[in-house]
Amino acid sequence: MKAIIYFTMAVTLLVTGCNKPSPAPGAEQYDRYIFFSQNVETRAGLVESASSIDQFGVVGFKYENSTTWNSYKTDAVLNVFYDEDGELLEGAETVYCDDNGYGDYSPLQGWSNTRKYTFFAYYPLNDNVSLVNTDGTEYTGGVPAIRYAMNTADLKGSMVDVMTAASAEDLYWNSSSDNNIANAEVGFTFTHRLSSLGVNVKNSSSGIVTVNSVTLKVSGISYQEIIIPLDGSAVEADGTSMDADLSLTLADGDKSVAKSGQKEMSDKLIFIPQTSGLSVQVVVGYKRENTDTYTGYTDTITLPEVTTALTAGKKHMINLNFTDSTVEAQVTVDGWVDMEDVYDTFN
Repeated sequence: MKAIIYFTMAVTLLVTGCNKPSPAPGAEQYDRYIFFSQNVETRAGLVESASSIDQFGVVGFKYENSTTWNSYKTDAVLNVFYDEDGELLEGAETVYCDDNGYGDYSPLQGWSNTRKYTFFAYYPLNDNVSLVNTDGTEYTGGVPAIRYAMNTADLKGSMVDVMTAASAEDLYWNSSSDNNIANAEVGFTFTHRLSSLGVNVKNSSSGIVTVNSVTLKVSGISYQEIIIPLDGSAVEADGTSMDADLSLTLADGDKSVAKSGQKEMSDKLIFIPQTSGLSVQVVVGYKRENTDTYTGYTDTITLPEVTTALTAGKKHMINLNFTDSTVEAQVTVDGWVDMEDVYDTFN
């Protein structure tokens, strides 16, 4: 199922006690603040809940209400968010989230009654994700994009769950009776932009299987860098083919698989999507106990190679099936997450 994450922008009345001079008749007015909140539901073991996201980035533009984003975007410059010294931010505004998904940023900005707004949002904000022009250079203006670059010296450590939101364009809130935002709320729909690769263990044997280690010997990784325009334009991926041995970190709850049971390993690998096949050999260390054949047997085996393409927004699972005499492997491709629609003002 397509991964969907809802980020909601809610608007409330300004505090009446703010020390703000009354504008002259007909002048630009700000009578509502812009707030953000978010909610996440996922079973992918990457972003698991609202509390899993501590911050995300918002890029904002405002322009005369007589024009449109499509007309303005070529000359667009960041002009919505400011720092504490009153200087315009040169990058995205950081929205900090509490454990319930409510966002906060400072200083707060308000809706102008003489401007339209366009917003973009993305996750995460870290050293491997940066705001750039659509050609990958440092951001200077126009349609924004993000650049995700993997660290080839620490491939697994640099893997992150990159998500972007569909743009919210040409919004205005002049008053409660003159706006194009139902209930003064702006909804962002986020999607996963990369590919997930994980391991699921099924126990079809007559006893307990304990997984002690899982390493994926991966060959044919096509890309280490991707440029993702935030307006939904085509992405650009780059890199050279490389191989890597990548070990999964096993949580205590991942290891023991009861008879007729199965466990999806919580640790996942994240790759840039590619149409050419990725080859994977699984090296698994395990122990069998209380089976019809084994009272206690420990082994490490390398399974036959499997090949899969990597599709954006999809979870690719290597399914290991333990029988009493064999361990089998096959790949399935599924939606990244199971989501339920959320319609609340604050999700």
